[in-house]
Amino acid sequence: MNLYLSIWLKPRATIEEFFNGKRGDSIFLPPIFVLGLSVALESGQDINSMVAIDSSPIDVALSYIISLLLSLALTFLFVVLVHPWLTKTIGRLWNGKATSPQIANVFSLALIPHFLILAYQILAILAQIDPSQSYMNAGVDFILYLVSLRILLIGISVIQEFSYGFALLNLLMTALPYLLVSLIINS
Repeated sequence: MNLYLSIWLKPRATIEEFFNGKRGDSIFLPPIFVLGLSVALESGQDINSMVAIDSSPIDVALSYIISLLLSLALTFLFVVLVHPWLTKTIGRLWNGKATSPQIANVFSLALIPHFLILAYQILAILAQIDPSQSYMNAGVDFILYLVSLRILLIGISVIQEFSYGFALLNLLMTALPYLLVSLIINS
């Protein structure tokens, strides 16, 4: 079963097969790298505009390299370490069974639709258009978001051995600390 294709139409079967094999114990990195690259393309221009007013090609390249390194580090930190730990900890309230690496793999699998966003961004760069996701068709972006959310919800349900309701509650409760930090920063 090709993981990258089957996750779209058969997410539960794909996730179960993924975790029944030996792959569930080590972190599945390609989608995490794709998200980091996508975030770097999104924020590279912002970093360039903060650093240099007159942008030479070297300045632009340097800003994208800095953006890539920061994006990859932060993506890895949150998708592989912080968010899975928080999801596991909150899931323990309802006797969740998953480990942090398993949850990190679910988050990674839920990022597979992001490959299409990265493809759009690369095509936008080749067409010399701003690669920002804000220029992407809002309907397509929303559908990809829903597909990712569906994969994430099914994955949390499978590995935590929860119903979909508890899996959704686990995800919503995990978002609360981020919401609190956001409110504190913005106030």
